[in-house]
Amino acid sequence: MITIHHVIEEQTADMPAPVQRAAFLKRCTQGGGIVPEGFPVYRGDTRTWFDIERSGGFVPSFKLSPGETILEYAKRRVDEIMKVSAPDFVFYWKYPSRCIKEYQPLVFGAEGRAAGVAASCGKEGGQKGGQEYAICLPKLYSLMVSHDKMGAVGVYGDKPSLEESTVIWLHLIMGPDADEMVSLTVIPIDRIQPV
Repeated sequence: MITIHHVIEEQTADMPAPVQRAAFLKRCTQGGGIVPEGFPVYRGDTRTWFDIERSGGFVPSFKLSPGETILEYAKRRVDEIMKVSAPDFVFYWKYPSRCIKEYQPLVFGAEGRAAGVAASCGKEGGQKGGQEYAICLPKLYSLMVSHDKMGAVGVYGDKPSLEESTVIWLHLIMGPDADEMVSLTVIPIDRIQPV
């Protein structure tokens, strides 16, 4: 089931406490809320700060068609993800070694890496591996959610519609686990801080 959220400005909530952030995101995803500017998510990365800065930030690992931008690809990918089973997509994203052929184009990008840039609501649950980085999200609108009893995939954009958005994030929910966010667009260096 896909629910499209119609955003009404401006009911932005205050920043939730760290232990409440995953639950806050889950409510936003399911009910159509707004994530406040500066909401932190965390990512572990084996690259140095200099390497990430030289790359222009965290960049999704997409296989782009000639002339296609990351934003165009991300919007197309949202359409594809919303057409598949939300619990299956979340499961295969979290456990890529078990990913079946049908879901591989949605989970994997260039060079067999995860296609999007994964992050976690909590430092202790972050995407581990090397240096820990905090990512300060822009204000994000919950635009739509594909869900059933076992899981959900929420789509967030920096504008009240997907068509207008230039920043796109997914929120992955599997049962009670609502900790993971995945960026489908570039996370610029000015939104990233070493922890």
